[in-house]
Amino acid sequence: MKERVISNLLVLFLVMSMFVPCFAEAATKISNAVYLGVVDYGAVQSDNKDNFEYRFSVDGNEVIYKVSNTADYVINNVLAEGYVFDLVVKDNTVIDISIPEPSVIGTVQAATSSAIKVDGKDINITKNTKIFEISPEAGSADVKTASLEVGKSVKVYGDPADVIYLTFVVEPYKPPVEGTAGQRTLKNFLATAMEPVGTALYIYGGAWDWQDVGSSNQATTIGLSQTWLDFFQLQDDTYTYRNDSNYAESYYPHGAYNEYYYAGIDCSGYVGWALYNIMNTQSGGEGYVRSANIMAKTLDQTYNYGTWTRDFDNFSFKPGDIFSLGGHVWICLGVCEDGSLVIMHSTPSDSITENPGGGVQISGVGESEDCQAYKLAQEYMDRYYPAWSEKYSAICKNYEEYTSIENSNSGKFSWNLDDTGLLDPDEYAHMSADEILKDLFGESSNSGRRPSGRRTKTYYDITVQNTDNGSVTSDRQQAVLGSTVELTVNAHDGYELDNLEVKDLRGNLIETSELKNGKCTLTMPSSNVTVTAKFEKLNETDEVAGEIEENHDIPFDDVDENDWFYNAVNYAYGADIITGVSERSFNPDGTLTRSMAVQILYNLEGKQLLSDADVDYSIKDVSKDQWFADAMYWARKEGLIAGYGNGMMGPNDPVTREQLVVLLYNYAGFKGYDLTKSGNLSVYIDSSQISDWAKDAVAWAIGSNIMNGRPGGVIAPLDSISRAEMTQIIWNFSKI
Repeated sequence: MKERVISNLLVLFLVMSMFVPCFAEAATKISNAVYLGVVDYGAVQSDNKDNFEYRFSVDGNEVIYKVSNTADYVINNVLAEGYVFDLVVKDNTVIDISIPEPSVIGTVQAATSSAIKVDGKDINITKNTKIFEISPEAGSADVKTASLEVGKSVKVYGDPADVIYLTFVVEPYKPPVEGTAGQRTLKNFLATAMEPVGTALYIYGGAWDWQDVGSSNQATTIGLSQTWLDFFQLQDDTYTYRNDSNYAESYYPHGAYNEYYYAGIDCSGYVGWALYNIMNTQSGGEGYVRSANIMAKTLDQTYNYGTWTRDFDNFSFKPGDIFSLGGHVWICLGVCEDGSLVIMHSTPSDSITENPGGGVQISGVGESEDCQAYKLAQEYMDRYYPAWSEKYSAICKNYEEYTSIENSNSGKFSWNLDDTGLLDPDEYAHMSADEILKDLFGESSNSGRRPSGRRTKTYYDITVQNTDNGSVTSDRQQAVLGSTVELTVNAHDGYELDNLEVKDLRGNLIETSELKNGKCTLTMPSSNVTVTAKFEKLNETDEVAGEIEENHDIPFDDVDENDWFYNAVNYAYGADIITGVSERSFNPDGTLTRSMAVQILYNLEGKQLLSDADVDYSIKDVSKDQWFADAMYWARKEGLIAGYGNGMMGPNDPVTREQLVVLLYNYAGFKGYDLTKSGNLSVYIDSSQISDWAKDAVAWAIGSNIMNGRPGGVIAPLDSISRAEMTQIIWNFSKI
């Protein structure tokens, strides 16, 4: 009976237990916690970011929590080391966060056991008031028990005080130049971009979000971020944005996530912030931060705010232009009379103690530190940003380096000066860099308008219309009245220039000089001008006087008088420079090989006799009895052609267009010809494909009118070259 009763009670207990609810841990609110940083910072990587652990100081004790990654890491994008937060924690995970408002912030003026006076405000202290000191450092923050001292800066929470943190408090700051949120004018864009100058340090990934995919909260904040001001004033001239010797004490995102996204601002973060502030009046919208090398192009092709181009010179830059190059983006403030550029950008320039830190600053871009732009940058950074100038000197960047378009997305963006881009009621587009600086900083006699008392040069636009079968480029995109503008004409292979016209806004023809070596000039009128050109297919039965002395009896069945390359073959065959592949065949479409190319140059040189000492027996794939052997030995001896580094010359390998041009470039140098001429490679849409070692040679060939592009606006540097093309190029070469 006893066993039966026990058994029944056990069953009853088990049944009842099925109805007992299981309660999860309740959420806990934690007030005034200090965020210290990621556990194992410097070692953990972004691919494991969902499993990160985070250090907090709660009532002076360090605790470890996880952080919820919901809503696209919204909590991570609020956390900032050394700052105070209210947390909501559940199951040891922070699920919500807010920023408490201190009762008072400032300097301790008096302190007793029962009260504290901070900047004129009295706060009561009780026996339960806790006092700590926050020390932020690269890699983590630290919190320790402290005591109150007069003169220390504090943040006090609660009245009576619950907790007092001795911590850095920023001095009030008002930028020398400020913009107006949402005002889409050219002047306001430059004024807005000037706000962070001299007061925001460079952080790689700064103003990107924590997960490094887009804009941070700071990048979509109207006005300067408080965290930028805090971080700048907290650092001295030993600040460095990167510590490669100790990742755990580095502000650089070695782990591929942006722990210090909030502290400073990188180049694309800076430009993105400036764009957001002129396009919006409220914080928290969609941001503009993206990779530096595509920012300029995106403003044209995605937002339609203006025009992106890779065809420019220094005088074609306009105030407000945005330039993207590989890994950097900057804003043009204006052009100086000597062609140097005053720019604004964020870059890790060296401090006076040679630590790479830097940040948002005015700089010069020119040929040397003697340029006007660098002197203006020095003057204005020293005069208006003394706290910056105590740590950093103004910098000058090389024009060629800072306008490089080697990256295919690199180029210059210019605003539409209408309601699709920016309006220009202040006429900034026609002002020089020094005039703009004077106006922005309130130094001009009529601030807000073009400065009076001096004559301002007016720049007129030069527009070259696209055309088929050739191209025309101008040596500048703007010019002043009376200046000389040079136009370069390049016909595609098989075509020649039929007509070139330059007209002003009224349709009047502007006279150009005689076309010589593919170039002509015009004198700029007091009007914008448009250049148009027409190219027609070569009809080689129409001789060009002075170019063909006589017609030779060409024996080739595959060369006709109507072929575009006929005159070239007539010249080369008559001069015994090139022969056919057989008695009756020239094979114009055949692929040119390395042996053919050097043989043609050897013929052009007169087939110099070689001695036994000239025979290079180290060449493994050329023997003395081959028809091209002497040519190959000669070219190798004179340094015109190099092998593959393994004793092989590859005589039967096809020659690419850029390889042929390099061979001709070397031969021209061997002959002592002028190698200083240089064409504009950027007019060809595939110019980025030109190998670095061939760029000088290709530019020389284009500038010397030896080689032109192919239909479609391409130079095709890696394509093979036909025998007809080679013959035309040799004929062009003979004319330089």
